[in-house]
Amino acid sequence: MGSGVLFVALVLSGNEVAAAFHADDLDPQIARYAFDEGQAAFANARVALGSFAGCCGWVIASTRFLPRWVGWLAIASGVGLALSRISWTRNIWLLPYLMFWLWVITVAVLLLRRKLPRRRPVRLNPVQFWFISLRACRRRHDLGKGSCSCPMPFGLTGEPLSEMLAPST
Repeated sequence: MGSGVLFVALVLSGNEVAAAFHADDLDPQIARYAFDEGQAAFANARVALGSFAGCCGWVIASTRFLPRWVGWLAIASGVGLALSRISWTRNIWLLPYLMFWLWVITVAVLLLRRKLPRRRPVRLNPVQFWFISLRACRRRHDLGKGSCSCPMPFGLTGEPLSEMLAPST
């Protein structure tokens, strides 16, 4: 999460955009400085993006939540993005960057096509239901220190337990 926030903060610093608004009366040296600062910020953002991809890939590969090759693709992309900071003036960063977006699209497709397991409803007998309801009421209304003012149809109103457990008609 922190890597994603850092990536956005570094990429959207806006110095080169601010320079573009005043391009008519801007000194060429200042324009070059703004461009270089934007490139350096994007190179630093690739490290944050690489750490995000590497961590996600590690979780995917170790938990097998998705196929392992998806995790290894993210790890390779993350390592490539982090190492591309070394030579940030060359276009070597494009390969791991494209691998990252391939990984993002792959994860999105796999998650959209994944069938979630259907949960079976929990079947409680009346005694289990009574105890669960009693605990919930105690948490909500603090029965230990005072009285509960809610209408309790499950035995606390003086109703005998045998009547409560009797099948209703």
